[in-house]
Amino acid sequence: MNEYVKITYVRSSIGRSYRQHRVLKALGLKRLHQSRVMVDCPSLRGMIRKIVHLLKVEAVEQIDVKELIISEKTNTTTNSREIVESVNKASSDLENDNNA
Repeated sequence: MNEYVKITYVRSSIGRSYRQHRVLKALGLKRLHQSRVMVDCPSLRGMIRKIVHLLKVEAVEQIDVKELIISEKTNTTTNSREIVESVNKASSDLENDNNA
């Protein structure tokens, strides 16, 4: 089962370097207090490490499929295949939990 991370943008990037602005854009965070739920991976951890002072990071064990769909729709860097695979995986995990 994939581990997920909930990232919330909590501090303004005004006065920060251009590179930090680009990392926020790559994460799909535009407004303060906006949250995203993403699959935990080394590249994501590297981006978080660069701007950890601007974010609130929480580990998420079980994810709501609707929340995943909403967060993936706002991400312009992922392709549609990744979105469909992650939604299918999350829904099958929920079905397995309900059957158990």
